[in-house]
Amino acid sequence: MIVLILQYWHADRDKAAELCRLIADIEPERRHDVRIRLLSRYDTDHVELEAIQRIGRRFDVSWARTEECDWTGWPAGPNRMAVETVTTADKWLHDAGWEDADGLFLIEPDVVPLRRTWLTEIVAEWAKAQAEGKSLMGSWRNSGGAHGHINGNCVIGRELARTAGIWRVSRHLAWDCHIAPYVRNKWYVSPLFRNDFEGTNATEEVLLTPEVAGDVRPALVHGYKDRSAHDIARRWMNL
Repeated sequence: MIVLILQYWHADRDKAAELCRLIADIEPERRHDVRIRLLSRYDTDHVELEAIQRIGRRFDVSWARTEECDWTGWPAGPNRMAVETVTTADKWLHDAGWEDADGLFLIEPDVVPLRRTWLTEIVAEWAKAQAEGKSLMGSWRNSGGAHGHINGNCVIGRELARTAGIWRVSRHLAWDCHIAPYVRNKWYVSPLFRNDFEGTNATEEVLLTPEVAGDVRPALVHGYKDRSAHDIARRWMNL
């Protein structure tokens, strides 16, 4: 079982609510292999109740705020949210009754699922990654350091979450780049993830194109700052 953790702050709160609705609309019935945690920054209201109720019809849902902190801006703000989420996972998973989770699936509001089977495929791919001894799965980018890095919209294993030391990030380097030297032998580059960081004007051709060799199309895309990917996805899925 994996827990999908949607992190947001006031500037992308509306987009987070829209993503909740999309994720809920994709599922034809309630599922039990994925749970949802909605995490707002300490100074941000939760998404509206209607969005929580909508996604709650299809998944078990919890919601919380991060602890107050003076880390703001990029990358300090996202660093603080992600690291708090990962390093306190044992406690909040216990409190939610979700201790059977073996993966933390961190996403941001600019992620867009691209087909109805996206979660089923990611759950299966994560099982494959674990069977190969991997503990971080996502889209790899040749940036952020000598080894590149797996983008922060990724699945993190529970054992990696408990690894002391690697989560001592600074305000100045994105957390996914910071941990790269420590986890480069543990990551699994998945064709299901596509990263178009700060993208606009998505096209069907681009969204059908995998980042890695092979013919497996992306199941989700991260990074579009406009509605283009969202609108294409809803059209593809007849939503």
